[in-house]
Amino acid sequence: MLEKGYKPLGNTDGKYTPGETGIDGIYEPPNPPPYFAVTEAKYNKARLGKTSDGKQMNDKWINDDRLEKAGMSRKERKIILKSIRKGDGSVSKLLIRNKIDSSMVVKTLDKNAKIIGQTLGF
Repeated sequence: MLEKGYKPLGNTDGKYTPGETGIDGIYEPPNPPPYFAVTEAKYNKARLGKTSDGKQMNDKWINDDRLEKAGMSRKERKIILKSIRKGDGSVSKLLIRNKIDSSMVVKTLDKNAKIIGQTLGF
C-alpha cells in the first residue's frame, strides 16, 4: 500500500501481524475519491473470517469499536461509518492477498464483503 502512495492512518503502519484481530489497515488513497481505504490482508488462499457481526469486512463488521481500535479519531469514525451506511463511494474496502510468490493481488469488496473486482494500479 505504501509503495502505491497510500498514506497510513490511525494505528496503521503498513505492517500486518498474522493472527491479530480487527481492521488490518486504513489508508488515505493518493488520488481521492475514495477518501478512505479499509483493508484486510490475507495470505495466499486464506478466507475472510466469520464473526458475530457477520463476514469480516462486511458493512456491519466495520463498526465504531473496530475503527477506534485502529486508531481513528471520533470525527474520522463518524465520517467513515456515515459513508459506508450511505454507500456514497467515499470509502473503499480492499482485500489484499499476498501470494506464495510474493506478488500481491488487491480486490474490491462490496457491502457484504463479496469480491466485486480487482483494484486497478496494483
